[in-house]
Amino acid sequence: MTRNDGCNPRTKHVSIRYQFVKDVVEKGDIKLHYIPTDEHPADGLTKALARQKHSQFMKLTGIVS
Repeated sequence: MTRNDGCNPRTKHVSIRYQFVKDVVEKGDIKLHYIPTDEHPADGLTKALARQKHSQFMKLTGIVS
């Protein structure tokens, strides 16, 4: 994929999805924002967290007040 600029049938789906996102961003239909990892609630579902980070995740997701 990184060595070939051509469209490979095995990676065509990636190209199609990338192109779709690029098009809607350029049209202004959606706007992308960077979210620092400390403020990203999904990290608690995808990473092993230390106790403090786990507590922060619970608060961000509304599981604990």
